[in-house]
Amino acid sequence: MSQPKGSVKTNPKLVLAGFLVSALLIIGFFFLKASWSDVVDLPQIYLLIALVPTVLGLILGGYVSSLKAGDYTIDFNLTHRVEADMLVPAAGEKALVNVEVSDWDARDEYENEYAATGHYMLAHVFIPSTEPRQKFEVFIFVVRHERGSKRGPRESLPEIESAEFCFGPNWEYQPFLVTRESGGTYFGVRTHAWGTFFVLCRITVIIPETNEREEILLHRFIDFSMARGDG
Repeated sequence: MSQPKGSVKTNPKLVLAGFLVSALLIIGFFFLKASWSDVVDLPQIYLLIALVPTVLGLILGGYVSSLKAGDYTIDFNLTHRVEADMLVPAAGEKALVNVEVSDWDARDEYENEYAATGHYMLAHVFIPSTEPRQKFEVFIFVVRHERGSKRGPRESLPEIESAEFCFGPNWEYQPFLVTRESGGTYFGVRTHAWGTFFVLCRITVIIPETNEREEILLHRFIDFSMARGDG
């Protein structure tokens, strides 16, 4: 079993209800065994049946997102809800009281934006910097999201010919070029920073079917909120 992450809302009442039903079934099966021994021939199977309500309670209550047995995994489509506390900028601050569902039909705009960059996106990780007057050492790199994949975004991108990064005025708008011959595993760059900044990246992709080149612009706001321990 695996625990759900992110914004899945849990319901302990469903777990309690499942546990109580399982307990009643177990008591009932033992009563049958004691009263009519020829009725219950397979107590182990009946015990497993009695555990079904508890398992259902854990699933419906949001405490279990999947079941795994050997090479097989069953995922459950749990409803994800956005909580107000997830949207505040720092621990203890209350930017929003309630989050409600709006009437914005975002499907077309979402899909258009998702497809606009060919599913290529920028990601970043950071550690404390060892450079004087700098706070963070940041690695910014290109990934490609594959919808429905359990492996996470694709980081090996042989179809990309080059990636150019611009970090803005504090770097005097100097572009940094990364190519296949740069020798790294990722199309990314490492830099040091004392605060947040905006990144613009231009990637050149070779289209396999036509062998033509396509330029795609990506961007990302580099922040360090996780360093505060808010997440």
